[in-house]
Formats: sequence, structure tokens, C-alpha cells
Amino acid sequence: VGGRRGPAHGWKWRSARRVIAPTAEDVGRLVVDPLYRSTPQVGSKRDSQEPLQVLILGEANICRSPLAEALLRAELASLGLQDIVGVSSKAVQDFAVGEGIHDSVPEACRIASVPAPDEGHKARLWTPEWDVCDYDLIVVVDRYVAADAMKEVAVWDTIQKEVEYCSKIRGLYEFGTARAEIEDPLYGNAGGEEEAAALARALAQLRPATRGLAAALAAAVSSSHSSAVEPLAPSATAAAREESLKKALESMLEGMGDFDWDKPPMLRQRGGGGAAAAATSEAPSDGLLS
Repeated sequence: VGGRRGPAHGWKWRSARRVIAPTAEDVGRLVVDPLYRSTPQVGSKRDSQEPLQVLILGEANICRSPLAEALLRAELASLGLQDIVGVSSKAVQDFAVGEGIHDSVPEACRIASVPAPDEGHKARLWTPEWDVCDYDLIVVVDRYVAADAMKEVAVWDTIQKEVEYCSKIRGLYEFGTARAEIEDPLYGNAGGEEEAAALARALAQLRPATRGLAAALAAAVSSSHSSAVEPLAPSATAAAREESLKKALESMLEGMGDFDWDKPPMLRQRGGGGAAAAATSEAPSDGLLS
């Protein structure tokens, strides 16, 4: 029997089954002539109209991601950026769509003296084809969520042969001091004191991570003015200011280097020059892109 993380309140198991080697026809149908569900949609379905938009992705959007959303909003407000950076959160899995915050979250926030998520919060599922266009930065809480997000987005960059959308996705934990993935306190449905302790640990990870992210965004906003050839005048159009902010954020993300997520073998073969590319070229080929 094999399994993967399922709903935030437990495990989702699948029965073991025989593994049958694919035929050449199967491989050709799946690899050579793939069928894509959707393509990036340039438009706007975002929640607010701040110049910069950040989306926080969690597994079910009932615990870590809404907590991070509330914490990041507070950090941005303390830096005077609440009118410049908008924040939203969504899920990569549909386990709890429409559900509110988990019952144990408000009490954990009260004990930790941190802002709690909005009482009216309802878990939402992300729409990759829209969100990769509407949001300037997408941060994930752990590698499982990163893999779920990247598998939806990486195919577009593979087709285009240029990184455009994947470069927007980073780990929230990259901005923390320990750079450790955010623990899932609801994993295993422990309940009671064990779950309360796990929530406290998750909050202890989220606080420095959201503080670090807010500081990085503040630095990007500041550099959007200092790096301009000609400083933007007070009369500059909103579009010009927004474009300057987006370029500054893109520069910040580029400076962070590659995002270390669990790439499938087919995507590991894409890379630039240098030692990383040399190491990749030495890895056994799966024959798909050779």
C-alpha cells in the first residue's frame, strides 16, 4: 500500500497495484503529443489592486497559508507598504475548498499574540493559468506544495524554452532565518496538546519568514526608485510606477538564484552554464530530451 499526504485532517491512501512497463506508443502519446489542460491567461482576477501582488500557497488553505497571509499583512502595514503590496492565500489541493480556518488556529494566534486570519476566510483553490499572470510573487510553505505548484507551471516554461512563470515561485521559508520549511501542524490529525504544540512551532517559523519577506519587499520597493535612470516624479502615472515596482521585484527574485524544488528528471536537464549544468550533463539521461 502506498500513500501521499491527503486532507489536512488525515491521510489519503491508495491501493497498491501492479506496475506495467509503458509501451513505446504510450510514451509517444504522453510525451511527444501531450495534452495541456490550460494556458496562462493574461488578465486580472486578483483580489485587490495594489501595484504588487503576493500569493501564498498552502496545501488546503485552512491553516499555514492564511496564517502567513495575516502575518505578512501586519508586517507590510508596519512598514507602510499596505497600499503597495497586496496579499492573498490559496490552496493547491481541493481537500477543504469552502471551509473556514481550522478551529485550533484562532486560539493559537491568541496565545502567541499574533494577528489571526480573517474570521470570514474560506479556503480557495488556486487557478494556475490565471494566478501566474495576476501575481508578481507566489510563495509556498513547503516542498510538497512547491511540487504541486511547479508541476502546473513548469510545463509552460518548458514549451517556451524561457523561464517566465516558474521564476515567480519561491519558498516562504527562504526568507526566514532558519530557512526551514513550515511545519504542517494539522498533519496526522493529532489534536489536543500535540496539535497545539505543532501550531506554536509553525507560528514560530512563520513569524521570521513573513518578517523577512516583508523586508525583502520593502527593499525592492526602495530600489524601484533608486535604480531608475530618472527618479519617478510625483506626477508619474500609476502604470509607470507599477512597472518600476515589478522590475525591481523581478531583479530581487533573480538575485536569489534558482529555487531548489524537487524537479522531475525531465526538467532537471534544462539549465544554464556553469557547474550546475556540468553536473546535470553527467547525470544519467532519461532519453526524453536527448
